[in-house]
Amino acid sequence: MNDMTLPQWLENPDAQVPEATLDITTIAEMAPFLEPHRYKVAYGGRGSSKSWDVARKLIARAYAGREKILCCREFQGSIDESVLALLETQIHRMRLTSAFEIQAKKITCLTTGSVFLFEGLKANVTKIKSMEGITIVWAEEAEKIQKNSWDVLIPTIRQEGSEIWVTFNPDDDLDETWLRFVEDPPPDCYTVQVNYHLNPWFPDVLRREMEYLKKKDYAEYEHVWEGKPRAAMKGAYYAEQMQVVTAEKRVRDVPYDDTIPVQISMDLGMADSTVIWFFQQVGAEIRVIDLMEFKGTGLPEIVKELNRTPYHFSQIIVPHDARVRELGTGKSRVEVMQSLGMDVTIAPSISVDDGIMAVKSALGRCYFDKTKCKYGIQALKRYRTKYNEERKVFDNKPYHDYTSDFADSFRYFAITPSVTEFNHWGSEIDYGEGSKLI
Repeated sequence: MNDMTLPQWLENPDAQVPEATLDITTIAEMAPFLEPHRYKVAYGGRGSSKSWDVARKLIARAYAGREKILCCREFQGSIDESVLALLETQIHRMRLTSAFEIQAKKITCLTTGSVFLFEGLKANVTKIKSMEGITIVWAEEAEKIQKNSWDVLIPTIRQEGSEIWVTFNPDDDLDETWLRFVEDPPPDCYTVQVNYHLNPWFPDVLRREMEYLKKKDYAEYEHVWEGKPRAAMKGAYYAEQMQVVTAEKRVRDVPYDDTIPVQISMDLGMADSTVIWFFQQVGAEIRVIDLMEFKGTGLPEIVKELNRTPYHFSQIIVPHDARVRELGTGKSRVEVMQSLGMDVTIAPSISVDDGIMAVKSALGRCYFDKTKCKYGIQALKRYRTKYNEERKVFDNKPYHDYTSDFADSFRYFAITPSVTEFNHWGSEIDYGEGSKLI
């Protein structure tokens, strides 16, 4: 433990330091938050006290000198979802109640004029852009903050000496905040992992919960309490394969080679999304270069979007049930696409289990573009069968959620003969006449 007074860490000759010295107690790992850095990032599991620690430091900062502090998160439907209540609690605990005015939507320091503001990023992009004079940003629950929000927020915080403080419990190792501040941190960024074992105030009630989960489900314990990203969910079909893809650094920049034709695979959604993967095969290598998702979009509009891409298509793969004629039009989706000038390949009609085996084999040869395919990679990692907690068994079929559209589309590609010819597994199935080019 380090006991630091406000003048020791602030080191600001213009600060209005109160007559009574304010003590700030911090664990050693969080001490650099008391130093000047453009980015200060703390991540970890539940019970680490990182949010509590940051709140106290920001209150002390506001009490020492004039600050304009924006407290934000990706989604904030009401002020109740903000950190206002946490700050209010810490103000009382620090015995600074008389120095701060707690209002409905902001907190003001009466002695320095400092102010805490609270905003959701997703719904207030224009408002965030117009903000002036922000000296500190605290992004809480930052695992949910998306790339567009960071791209808007960071340039807005441009005052000399301004800082961006980030606290989060990691979710997925492809989430933007994890990639931006842990995998590839920017210059002048202090990033630290803080977990419950560093918290000297860790309560017994949480300790009992932690120990129970540790015994029951160690992988989930590591995610919840140790702050490890959720690399795969229980029952995920491709957990092992996707872990290898990540470990071998096959999630990377994968540029389009305009000398190589592109295959696309489509899961044609009606009530669900239409998901389209873009592939280039170079020998045994499968380069997954792009991904599109459409919701509530008709085939003519989707084809127009495909024609706007720079890609040269050699094969357009659709599911075998795309040949079924719809009652309203009397035409199948294959016929509609053909009428729009698209050459279509029907994916073989084989069992889902066989298709999952084909995907597992193909993933060993895949390189994914880390930006364009981000959400598809997440879906492949999370595509799963549901676990029955009462019976302690997995269902014998995939669980249908948003991941299914991405996984189904990828599976149609993996079971086509042009892919399976490289797989020993692929030689063991009979594709039948459904695989022919029409």
